[in-house]
Amino acid sequence: MLFSGLTLATNPALIGVKYDPLTALTMVTQITSVPVVMVTAAKSPLKSPADIVALSKATPGGLKVGSGGLGTSSHLGPELFFQTEKLPYLHVPYKGGAPANVAMLGGEVDLMFDLMSGTLRGFIEGGHARALAVMQETRIEALPNVKSATEWGLPPSTFMRSC
Repeated sequence: MLFSGLTLATNPALIGVKYDPLTALTMVTQITSVPVVMVTAAKSPLKSPADIVALSKATPGGLKVGSGGLGTSSHLGPELFFQTEKLPYLHVPYKGGAPANVAMLGGEVDLMFDLMSGTLRGFIEGGHARALAVMQETRIEALPNVKSATEWGLPPSTFMRSC
């Protein structure tokens, strides 16, 4: 029996390990899931996914999107969104979620797609960050006033199920 996170499924594509997660592994059950939140600095002009689409189209090279590193949820989230919406963007990987959050809060990057955490909730409730969408079908209890991706009219292909 093995407990694992996202990396077990993403490592074959990212670092060339010698197994195929679709055939070598069988999921028995999911123990937990953590929603992905589309988030920007409070001072950002972005207020909705539609704003992201418009500004990305108007910005040469697209928006700058921070992540906690290659293959993380904060990297795969924007990949799904921007590829589905056929928008340009610049992926800016950091050495972990904390430096990426600092970059987002300071305006070094335009936005992030981050896992819901107590820290992220504190940034949002403290007025330092703005949650634009919960990237799943339904709202979450921790951010009841933040619309889900489905409520914004985004297709399921723009978001991960939960990580």
